[in-house]
Amino acid sequence: MSKADTKKYFLFFGLIVLVFFVVLEYISLSEYSDDVINYQKTIFPPRDTDMVVVLTGSSGRIRPAYELMKEMNAPVLFVAGTNARVNFDELAKGHGMDINYRDRIVVDNASKTTYENAEAVLKYADEHQVKKILLVTSAYHMKRSMLVFKNVLEDTGVEVIPYGTAVKPIKRDSWFKDEEVFKNLLVESFKFQYYKLLFAGTVL
Repeated sequence: MSKADTKKYFLFFGLIVLVFFVVLEYISLSEYSDDVINYQKTIFPPRDTDMVVVLTGSSGRIRPAYELMKEMNAPVLFVAGTNARVNFDELAKGHGMDINYRDRIVVDNASKTTYENAEAVLKYADEHQVKKILLVTSAYHMKRSMLVFKNVLEDTGVEVIPYGTAVKPIKRDSWFKDEEVFKNLLVESFKFQYYKLLFAGTVL
């Protein structure tokens, strides 16, 4: 085989591999978009929830979690992963919280990643006999969050119930046409695959 033929062969082989991974990623994104759509659906959270946990990271999460805590009369709202300088007063001012709820709102500004968020929640849950958690985050972030929380809280007896906050509406037949939606799905899909590898052989 000549050098020219060898080069053509490797180029052809590389193209096949590229197409294969593009198809796999499209399938993965399609599945991920279906999950996001499902997490956008309104649920009626149980009234016996011990704690509402909200993961910070993007807008539109903390206020819904606060309203859920009041509506459900949950004993605690755990705000995970805030900026190091954030305290209750700043949080209350920024999100219109009643200062009378000060004793029921826990501000965690030590954890930074979803994994660290889950570890912080695990520590609090263990110390306060928490057995049922309502997990609030964006619908885009929820699949990865549930994967992480289920693994970190494995064998603890703590039940985690997902509550996805509103994101830009996603349609099954056109999500790939919207640049913002496509970008968000792509980023979260890659992060989900990373954690899936991290937790390989454990709870999925």
